[in-house]
Amino acid sequence: MILALDTSSAIAVALVSEAGEVVASRSEFNPRGHAELLAGLIDQVMDEAGVSREAITRIVVGTGPAPFTGLRVGLVTARTLGHVWGIPVEGVCSLDAMGAAHGGEVTVVADARRREVYWATYRDGERTAGPAVTVPGEVEAVGTVVGRGALLYPDDFLRGDGGPGSGAARGGRGAATPARRGPADRAAVPPPPRRPRRARGVIRDLGESDLPWMAEVESELFGASAWSRELIEHDYVYGFTRYRGIEADGRLAGYAVYGYDGDAFHLMNLAVLPAMRRRGLARALMEDFLAEARRVGAPDVWLEVAVTNDAALALYRAYGFEDVRVRRKYYQPEGVDALVMRRALSTYEPGSP
Repeated sequence: MILALDTSSAIAVALVSEAGEVVASRSEFNPRGHAELLAGLIDQVMDEAGVSREAITRIVVGTGPAPFTGLRVGLVTARTLGHVWGIPVEGVCSLDAMGAAHGGEVTVVADARRREVYWATYRDGERTAGPAVTVPGEVEAVGTVVGRGALLYPDDFLRGDGGPGSGAARGGRGAATPARRGPADRAAVPPPPRRPRRARGVIRDLGESDLPWMAEVESELFGASAWSRELIEHDYVYGFTRYRGIEADGRLAGYAVYGYDGDAFHLMNLAVLPAMRRRGLARALMEDFLAEARRVGAPDVWLEVAVTNDAALALYRAYGFEDVRVRRKYYQPEGVDALVMRRALSTYEPGSP
């Protein structure tokens, strides 16, 4: 009997016979629960199949590509069980498992976060290209497109012309989900005439009831390239993110989205209503972002900004962010390059934890 584990996205466990028959399986999509849930799911499939560990002859584990925080839970668990049980452990590309489940030509697309996807193409279960990581619009898709990345970016993968991606992402939402934009474009609108500064406002967590407002503001400010309501609601529930809003004059005036997956603390979105700008609200949100990064012990913070966005560049550099590299054609559908920026929060010292 083979014990199969994968934590590259969802937490998935299965017991498979040597003949390839799935005897028992469990899966749960919980981006924050890999460490807490994996052991319980293993116990459940073994109980359902009525087998003991002595019946398991090898372990197969998904090796990604995926963000390392969740992935390493599966890798370490597989290696530990293999060592304790005295059985071999084999690693398999996580995209290969999905590619092998489909005949003909297929493109597997997984969410890489930061508005990027992992992808690979297959023909009759054999990989023909990839795995690779890129923005959704640059994936060289063939045949049917499957995977969570296609659900998140249907504009790039769902087509009605019979070409690659037609009929893909079965079960996906009908509404378009434009590609995400980074925080750069949230500060790109020219400022209104200077006015006396007022109080910076009150920052709080956004609730689910605030998300329609946020989606409406996104659409008004950024049009076709705005985050869709569907993407916002999905990310709010399942993402490694925190949604913060700032109130001024008794109403919401702006918001920021940031998150930490254990590897990178990342500012993904920052917006202030045009009528409420030049009151220090964007700076207050930036300071809230940096304070949270320090609270969780992040060694540094990251963001992307359009290379054409002088206002945002000035704001981020005022907070000590430095240039790292350029991501070509990162912002879609405009095809504008993004500048990756980083600010260190702590200095590593030899011997420190």
